[in-house]
Amino acid sequence: MASLARIRILSLFFHPRSHVTAVGGAEKRFIEVLRLLLERGNLEISVVESTPSLLTSFRDRLREVKPLSGFNLFVGSYGWFSIYFEWILWMVKAFASCFNIAYHRKYDLILASNNNIPNILLSYIVSRLTRTPLCVIVHHLEGLIGDEVGIIKTYYTCRYKGFGRLFSLVRVLALLTITMILRNVEACISVSASIARILAKLGVPERIIYVSGNGINLEYIDSFVALSEEKIYDAVFVGRISREKGVYNLLNVWLKIAGFRSASRLIMIGSGPEINDVKKSMSKLGLNKNVILRGPCPDSQMYAIMKASKLFVLPSIFEGWGLAVAEALACGLPVVCYDIPSLREVFGRCKSVFFVPVNDLEALRSTILSLLKRTDFNDLAEEARSYVERFSWEAVAEKDLEIIKNILGSVDSEVAWQ
Repeated sequence: MASLARIRILSLFFHPRSHVTAVGGAEKRFIEVLRLLLERGNLEISVVESTPSLLTSFRDRLREVKPLSGFNLFVGSYGWFSIYFEWILWMVKAFASCFNIAYHRKYDLILASNNNIPNILLSYIVSRLTRTPLCVIVHHLEGLIGDEVGIIKTYYTCRYKGFGRLFSLVRVLALLTITMILRNVEACISVSASIARILAKLGVPERIIYVSGNGINLEYIDSFVALSEEKIYDAVFVGRISREKGVYNLLNVWLKIAGFRSASRLIMIGSGPEINDVKKSMSKLGLNKNVILRGPCPDSQMYAIMKASKLFVLPSIFEGWGLAVAEALACGLPVVCYDIPSLREVFGRCKSVFFVPVNDLEALRSTILSLLKRTDFNDLAEEARSYVERFSWEAVAEKDLEIIKNILGSVDSEVAWQ
């Protein structure tokens, strides 16, 4: 067995800085799966990563880690445009390092950790220049609701969510770029069948689309104690503070809930370029006593707060799998979310997940109020916990390894799951 060659992988792992978003589902998936692949698969992996590094706990097992700092150009008044410009500059800076590593050490595969522009575009350029197969992990495609696809639809979806004309056009251009690349790579690993269907409708060949999934670490989540023995928050939101996550819808709904329950408390955890605008909206709506914008926080605090809340609310229209929903269920919380295909696919059979029509604020309000009046929270918590036990990072990592072997046409027992 020692004579059989290892699979050598070069992975690009660009993750936005904390003012854009905290560590999200895409980053968590890459970290968890990478850790398990290093432990149980006979793989040699190098990573080019943005800073600060998220791989410190096992970087000694990687063949090489190349951390590259970005550029701090964020200006609140420019929001996403300055963020996108930062990303472009990072790609320019990272190109030389990526190409040098890929050129001088022949890799079997280049793996893009997700399908955002810095990861997928840079991975594609390097893979074509070095003639190395490229696999992209596809989490979700912003601007597309459900199974509806199309450039015009994407533009008007962005406009409907309150984005300006120029920014909506930028989103359309990004989607066109991502789509063009995905049509020409060797493999796409989709986190859900819903996203796989969208990829096929966008013209990505079905033969290169694989469906894997996501998982959660129940033991890790269970290691954190609730902030209080009593439920001190009526609801909690965890996610990027931005329009597509439904934060403004949630504020308008909570204003009506506060009219019925004056002491109701919502806590919002996360970061994003619109966080200052959300604070202004809270003040304008007179919600400073009812809504707490906690901002980003470490896992220990996040899970402690979630466990001290009665329910979890996620009015997001763009989700690829719904890791935040799974983590909320793991904390024993019932969930209220929009009825989008990916969430329905993954959590549709869970009796602790309550779906409401997309953008139906009245249904969102009434469902939250109805849940808060219930007395069977222990039963809901038991159902929630039982449901998410099926989601294992080990199973996801094993599936990803199987896909990688299939891409490379490998049948070596040396790279089998051990």
